[in-house]
Order: sequence, then C-alpha cells, then structure tokens
Amino acid sequence: MPQWFIVDMKKEQRISGFVFSNMVHSHTGAKPKRVRFDVSSDGITWSTALVVDEVPDILGLQRLPCDIPVTARYFKLIVETNYNNAAFSYLSYISVF
Repeated sequence: MPQWFIVDMKKEQRISGFVFSNMVHSHTGAKPKRVRFDVSSDGITWSTALVVDEVPDILGLQRLPCDIPVTARYFKLIVETNYNNAAFSYLSYISVF
C-alpha cells in the first residue's frame, strides 16, 4: 500500500462522484477501506476530489459523491488501506457520475 491506477476518460468530463464496487469473491478482506480520488486535466498536475476514510465493507455498487463537482480528463484511485492489512487489494468496477 498504497496502490493506485489512473483512468484516462479521453476528454474532460464533469464529475459529481464515483461509482465503486468490491469484488464478489473478496473473502480475504482485501477490500479497499481508505481511498482517495485525485483528478487532473493534463495527467501531470493532480488535485484531490474525494477522500473516503472508510468505504463500506459491502458488495454491490456504491455511490461516492464529491462535496464539490469537478471537471477533469483523468482520475486516479489511490487505495491507501484495506480491511485486512493485506499487501494487495482489488475491486470489480469503477466509474464516474
């Protein structure tokens, strides 16, 4: 930890929040717990759009709204901790709304 990945949405979009889903077979407890979403227009300069101290430990889609909508081309999901202090984490779906 931390683990992260970047998504290029190919054009700037208004982001009101993120849709997130844990994996169905996540019995190891490696589901993300503390996550941060950073955004960028150029892929170089980043700002934090949302920090979630404790993502609910559930399956299914979760809507994680931003306090203030942002416009960006890229977003980066940073998994800072997970529920089992594992050396890895995983999820099945991520998107914006």
